[in-house]
Amino acid sequence: MSIKLGNVDDKFVAYNSEGNPLEIGGGGLGGAITLVADASDALKGYALTTIPALWTSGMSGIKALHIGQGVTSIGGQAFLSRSTLTGQLIIPNSVTTIGNGSSSAFNGCSGFTGALNIPHGVLTIGVASFNQCTGLSGLLTIPASVTSIGSSAFSGCAGLTSAHIRTPLAVITENNALGSTGITTVRVLASDVTWTVGSGQTIAGKSGITVIKDLY
Repeated sequence: MSIKLGNVDDKFVAYNSEGNPLEIGGGGLGGAITLVADASDALKGYALTTIPALWTSGMSGIKALHIGQGVTSIGGQAFLSRSTLTGQLIIPNSVTTIGNGSSSAFNGCSGFTGALNIPHGVLTIGVASFNQCTGLSGLLTIPASVTSIGSSAFSGCAGLTSAHIRTPLAVITENNALGSTGITTVRVLASDVTWTVGSGQTIAGKSGITVIKDLY
């Protein structure tokens, strides 16, 4: 079965190769599939503002992903262990919750590459949301809008080497959120008194971090 994924009405959309909307949720699509991202596709589809939990369960061979502006929530385990997804993960700034009601939204998506930018507007990052996304590399950006980060949220992302974090320290200290990452430098807001400048710090399960206060 071939499934096309596109940006219809600026929402997350999936439809089959005949242009018929799919009943999305709970892994009910079944079978090996290929997802094709095409933001310009004019086909009418089944538009969602919430990507359901577990909707890719039982699928294999997913190749590409487009999350349109307008999606507000990404369900727990929505893309769990979909290692065939490749390229940079782009999350639109309409999203407020990653891992809604559960955990592991993108856990094990090892094919994603490049930096990880959590857009301003996200409030909650669930437990293990990006755990073992081993292909991510470079900069992790967490905006001031984030108020909750679950345990092991970025654990195992060894390719991430630095972070810009605009939240108070207490938001990122939850149980091993940065454990087993490659992060050695964290830049934070110059005005944030909850952080302490200096090297050799242990933050969210990661030791040897140097904190620099120079963001505005």
